Amino acid sequence: MLRAVIFDIDGVLLDSRAANIEFYRAFLARNGYAERSDDELAQGHYMNLREAIATLTRETSEARIDQLWEGAKVLEGYPMDLTQVPDGCEAVLTQLSQRYFLAVVTSRHRLGIEHFYATSGLESLLSVSIAFEDYERPKPAPDPLLTACRRLGVSPDEAVYVGDAEVDVLCAAAAGTGFIAYGPAIEQAPLRALSFADIPGLLAAV
Repeated sequence: MLRAVIFDIDGVLLDSRAANIEFYRAFLARNGYAERSDDELAQGHYMNLREAIATLTRETSEARIDQLWEGAKVLEGYPMDLTQVPDGCEAVLTQLSQRYFLAVVTSRHRLGIEHFYATSGLESLLSVSIAFEDYERPKPAPDPLLTACRRLGVSPDEAVYVGDAEVDVLCAAAAGTGFIAYGPAIEQAPLRALSFADIPGLLAAV
């Protein structure tokens, strides 16, 4: 029996691609790195912050990557005005909250979740929020989803994860939860929601 629905933030609860591109563009410029194309910068949208920094700066020194990461975690100048909650998101979450536990699992740091809640107004609908600081191994390891399930008090087979990237598919498979692909990126996913309005019906098929 399905008891919990767990959502990724970036690319699912929040359209943040443009904001992430601009954040990484400014970060690279501020730290003296060469400019990257929008396609290169968009890679960071599907990575945790440390991975994105390592990829975009092309640094090989772990100490330097850690130094840059520590500075970036405060999200200086993050352009929240470029983000947008998808159409129908709040209404669907409100509907689902009457039947399921709802949670967030993200690669964002805790401050990034706080920024998201401050601008989206969705915090009251989500009973558990799992940030990068809450687990040892990031996606695609199962740790983020297993941590969420423990805090929700459900078993993994009673939960479904809604994500938008291949790393989310792998995380769900490793954790033993169901999975719904949000958006067009994961074409081979058996269950795909192209809008929030699709999600309630798909949950019946999990």
